[in-house]
Amino acid sequence: MKIKSLRLILEDALTTAKRFPFTIISAVTAAVAMIVILETKHGGHDIATKIAMSAFLGISILTGIAVASETLFSKKSYTLIAGIIGLLVLVGYYFTIEIYPAHYYRLALFLAAAHLFVAISFSLRRKDQDEFWLFNKSMLLRILLAAFYTHILYSGIALAIFAVKNLFNVKFNDEIYAELYLVLACVFNTFFFLSGVMSENTLAGLKVSFPKPLKIFVQYILFPIAGIYLLILYVYFFKIIFTWQLPNGWVSSLVIAYSIVGILAYLLIHPLREDSESRWIKIYSRWFFITLIPLLALMTVAIWVRISDYGITESRYFGIITNAWLYGISLYFILSKKQLIKAIPISLLVLCILSVVGPWSAMNVSERNQISRFEKILIDSKKLVNGKIDVNSDMSWENHENSKSVLLYLYQEHEFKGFKLWLKEKTDIGKTLKSDSLSDYDIIEKFGLKTSEVKKNKAKFDKDKTDFNINDLDEPAIPVSEIKDFDFYLKYSYSNYRVREVFERKINKEGNIMVITYNKADTTLKIAIKGKPDYVSYIKLTPFTKPLNDKLINEKYKPLYNDLMLYSENDYLKTTIILENINWNNEKEKEILFMDALIYVKIK
Repeated sequence: MKIKSLRLILEDALTTAKRFPFTIISAVTAAVAMIVILETKHGGHDIATKIAMSAFLGISILTGIAVASETLFSKKSYTLIAGIIGLLVLVGYYFTIEIYPAHYYRLALFLAAAHLFVAISFSLRRKDQDEFWLFNKSMLLRILLAAFYTHILYSGIALAIFAVKNLFNVKFNDEIYAELYLVLACVFNTFFFLSGVMSENTLAGLKVSFPKPLKIFVQYILFPIAGIYLLILYVYFFKIIFTWQLPNGWVSSLVIAYSIVGILAYLLIHPLREDSESRWIKIYSRWFFITLIPLLALMTVAIWVRISDYGITESRYFGIITNAWLYGISLYFILSKKQLIKAIPISLLVLCILSVVGPWSAMNVSERNQISRFEKILIDSKKLVNGKIDVNSDMSWENHENSKSVLLYLYQEHEFKGFKLWLKEKTDIGKTLKSDSLSDYDIIEKFGLKTSEVKKNKAKFDKDKTDFNINDLDEPAIPVSEIKDFDFYLKYSYSNYRVREVFERKINKEGNIMVITYNKADTTLKIAIKGKPDYVSYIKLTPFTKPLNDKLINEKYKPLYNDLMLYSENDYLKTTIILENINWNNEKEKEILFMDALIYVKIK
């Protein structure tokens, strides 16, 4: 293999830049925006987040536009115009972005649609299935090669930085490794991938070939995995029939996994379907979609059960449309004589776009369904008087719990966007809804959803009690002035739904910075002085919450301040924490939902 000279490498890079200028601009923009987010410690990076989301989407969209333009237009000016239109579309998308959880579903589907567009971009005017397969095989291999080279390059440079840092005592920004990875992943990876995108000239004269490693991958990895999924699902399918039970909702995920593995294998083996030496491939091609139909029926029932009980959410919406698409694509390949493999990405592309735009989109349908469900609960409970919630009327325990789950979903996923408030005008809901640490009890109280059946369910309610507030103490509050032996204190807030991974605050005139990090995996608070490795204190919360919960079950027990205070001391730091408010999940032992704490630190 002849190694290219530096001059040829630079010429290839220039050719790639001329062919995909807008894609490269988008990749650089994504890297810069992500670095800005990393460097912005105290929030306020919504603009950078929106730019990053648009730029990441632009990498795939602009690549697809460039390839499609080369195929459709002979004049380079048309390709340039198409790229500019693509940029304008991305600018328009930027202004539609709102930073809340449900919108990330929308971004994920747009990204999926953009990648599918790249897959079909070369074949918009071509009917030859072999050319379509060749182009996408080339793209798949190029993606894997680009990822491999990117990670090798990152490992080498990161190790060099680490060596310089430790051997020469050179100080680097704490985020340098993450920023290096972003530059390589966004810029180098994209550039390397684009340099291998096939054009009409490179495709001309190529014959369909099936690399032996790919054949081994399909035959000895994908097929066995698909076989294991198939065996498990059919055993479960017959169990459901014989026991006459409704299927577990989780079975939908396994059916989707089997479908993904199976369809990927079906696409990869396309050139071998007519190979007389590959009888096993013929059998697979003929029977895969037939075996899928009964499993799709199982998936349909599982989804129907979940929706009947809990209504439609984004994840269930995607389950519905995935189920419908799998029915359609299976029947197409079972009944059609042509069996065009291009039908798979084209139909998926249309489905992705339809599910994120218009009144039928996942976000709109889910929100409307849950709002309708909430209104039905209010009507059944006779809580609505002249269109407003009667805060004095009672409701059943079941309706109380169902309405709570709906409101929490709307708050966590949609932040009540477009939500019809059945509240009286004097109710101060606006300030509460904007709170970064809004608890489920705040929501229930503001909506006036009371139930006398709490007492009837007291045994269960107390057993599952998951929160405590310092205001519930009978003791008077401890003034800050009475907390002795500390150099400084600060207030720290945490929410499981709006996580700030790292909290930093300047603590004295010398410029020392306190860094507080919460590790969700083991519920540990790390309190450290930036730039001083020894000045670190760790406080684990799980050993605290369980004993407190056990005490709270006892009605005669009256909690004291000591129950809400935690301590840690070493040779460098003495730390005292007062938990003003804490909410945890007993069903998941290591999950703190909300927390407000005063942290007092003494530097020794």
